Amino acid sequence: MLNKKFIIIASIFFVTTFCFVLLTGQTSIRLVNSTEIGSHIVVEFPSWVSEERAQDLFSIKPHIEGDLSWVDNKLYFIPADGFKPDVDYTVSISNKLLALLPLSRDRVIRVASASIQGYVRSQIDEERFIDVNLATMILSLYEDGKVFKTFPIAGKGHPKLSPTVEGEFAIKTKELNHFSTLAYVWMPYSMQFYGNYFIHAWPHWPNGNKLTSKYSGGCVRLFNADAVEVFAFARIGTPFIVHSTRATPIEQIKSGDLIKIAPDADSYLVKIVNGKYFKRVLDKGKFEEWYSHLSSENVKLVSQDVLDRFQTSRWVHLPGEIDIYELNPNRVKHFMACGDRECWDIWSIYGWDPDELYVVTEEELSYYRLGPEIDLPPAPWADI
Repeated sequence: MLNKKFIIIASIFFVTTFCFVLLTGQTSIRLVNSTEIGSHIVVEFPSWVSEERAQDLFSIKPHIEGDLSWVDNKLYFIPADGFKPDVDYTVSISNKLLALLPLSRDRVIRVASASIQGYVRSQIDEERFIDVNLATMILSLYEDGKVFKTFPIAGKGHPKLSPTVEGEFAIKTKELNHFSTLAYVWMPYSMQFYGNYFIHAWPHWPNGNKLTSKYSGGCVRLFNADAVEVFAFARIGTPFIVHSTRATPIEQIKSGDLIKIAPDADSYLVKIVNGKYFKRVLDKGKFEEWYSHLSSENVKLVSQDVLDRFQTSRWVHLPGEIDIYELNPNRVKHFMACGDRECWDIWSIYGWDPDELYVVTEEELSYYRLGPEIDLPPAPWADI
């Protein structure tokens, strides 16, 4: 009886070992680099191996967080934050039941550090273009030479492994859904701007599962709803500018500074008083004539979040005077009338903050065309 049990166990062990040797002999391990999803591992198994079995056999050391995806008998491992540069990783296909035997399929992989030539963003002599700032992670659409809409960038290339290329490019192709034969993923609302570099919505596998990795392999990723709008705006040939112009943190901004979210965007003069943050837009072609201490060369670039921290003001007055004017974007000024009272004396009663009133020069105020006077309704509680 003992011999019979031994024979059965030995037979099972032999068959398991044989199948595993056969499996490893038909299994390949590859390191793949693509601009769509970056550096990742692809393990191709024989057709008779299931997804559950493949995931059970897979391991990588040193441990690194990531997702496993199963497509056409290939197991894809995508590291969540990318591989660490110049580190040796051992990818193994091994059977836990045969741990006592030296039977495994191993491959050592290493991803080398990479860098790109930085691009210094200059003034763009175009009326309509797309600006991508990889430092602030903001994409700006320009129409008539001005920013009219901005979007957050959802993903970019890994800065140390597969950085996004920078420079002045143009939209070359547009596809509602582009399939990458190298990365084996779909890229909705895809537009090529240079070589294998695309801007697109969040990529997904053929089975519909979305990638969860933080970085791409160099492509610019957008959130799906934003990608629809950018795709509609872009045309073949639309200039596409990519750069990494660093933003100034709010702690380094002081009252009297000029700020903007992109080199060609509107400039704002900021005012910080009593812990409150205000901004007002200046005509970028004229403000240096009105204010000798201000220079377009000293404008601080900020992120959209920082810009939004500042409340927009449109109220101004001349030095030493109490007349208040509203300045609108159409370069029109309106005198503010408050019945038989001076607006200056009862400004806060209307719910406005006196601290947001800006002092302007005679040169700037006279530049604006005089529009109709704005009569505010009487404030019966003004004498309280």
